[in-house]
Amino acid sequence: MKLRAQLARLWNTRNTTVSLLAMAAGLLTVTESVYWMTTSPWTWARGATFTIRLIAIAWFILDPGIGGIAVACAQVMDFLSPWSTPISMLFMGLLATGITGFLRRRVGAGVAFILVAGAAGNLVSRDTSFMNDGGIVSYAALVLAATVVGTATRTATWRHDQEKRNREIRRNTAITQRLHDYAMNDMNDVIMLLDEAISRHADIPERRALKRIRTGAVNALTQTRKAIVALEYVDAPEDAGAPTVRRQPGTSGRSALHQQVCALLDEQQDILQSLGFQGTVLLPNTLPPAGEDNTDLIVGLVRELLGNVAHHADPSQGYTLALCADVEALDVSLADTPVDPPSPGVSPTGLGSGLRRYAAAITARRGEWEVHAQPRSWSLHASIPWSPTVPDVTPYSLP
Repeated sequence: MKLRAQLARLWNTRNTTVSLLAMAAGLLTVTESVYWMTTSPWTWARGATFTIRLIAIAWFILDPGIGGIAVACAQVMDFLSPWSTPISMLFMGLLATGITGFLRRRVGAGVAFILVAGAAGNLVSRDTSFMNDGGIVSYAALVLAATVVGTATRTATWRHDQEKRNREIRRNTAITQRLHDYAMNDMNDVIMLLDEAISRHADIPERRALKRIRTGAVNALTQTRKAIVALEYVDAPEDAGAPTVRRQPGTSGRSALHQQVCALLDEQQDILQSLGFQGTVLLPNTLPPAGEDNTDLIVGLVRELLGNVAHHADPSQGYTLALCADVEALDVSLADTPVDPPSPGVSPTGLGSGLRRYAAAITARRGEWEVHAQPRSWSLHASIPWSPTVPDVTPYSLP
């Protein structure tokens, strides 16, 4: 059992492919080594060389990252041996150089240096070796080529993995934003409507039924928050991605952005009115067309702001939402009166994770984001440029 555990530890699953490649080359070298052993006179020195070569190959197969050094040392031993050794061991050394360069650049460079130094020792110690007459130059060039191939393959693989991981991050960010913008806000609205219905119903059985429904809604909201946290804090990118919204085709000549904002305002104002809010919304006659990212961001921000009015503002004090557009940017402003005044000395960075996410997205687009909080007033101003400059997802460092 201990031997099996040790082998499992050495066999790194990340290196399974290169281990299989090393196994194929190692079998060829072992076969040729056995041939030399059976066709040459037996000596203890030959037997020791054969054993060391087998140990180096086995080590290389089980742990290619470090075993490549053992292969290089075994190749140097063959270089300095006075008898004939397997020619396939030369290719084994080149393979070790490429694989170690792929796995660990510094180890690969060290293996290459050991092999070239061994070839130089072969040139000096044996006048009739194949390293004479320019052979060492050819061998050094092959070692260099193996090192370059291993390093280049490493870089290409890293870039592919990075792109895949960044796609997963963007997908998780979009899922997080949709959950927050739709599921959480809608569930909060349901809970507040249930609270209002419970307060108005005097019938005990109906109140109990409504409370059971409210308990289920709160549990669903809690699980949604846990899902958002799980998605948001797993390698989240610096650029908070724009939310995704349902598309509405344009049929009245107005831009898709204008139609989506109008439909959203009608929906959210109906909810706010049912909760006792009376507010003012200022919207230009038309909003210019916007790119997909900006459209999603603007619609999501408006939904988030009106959702925060329902969750945090005082219904008796009203609210004001204004959208102003010019040729460079769209300005969105909201003012209301919070139910719970902000704590003294606390920086007014926003009411929750939703606004912080939009603040990150807008500032990443070189826009403006300002929040002002007073004991009996709260206001926000955001400026979203029509032509944003969005940085790429922060790349991961090459290990």
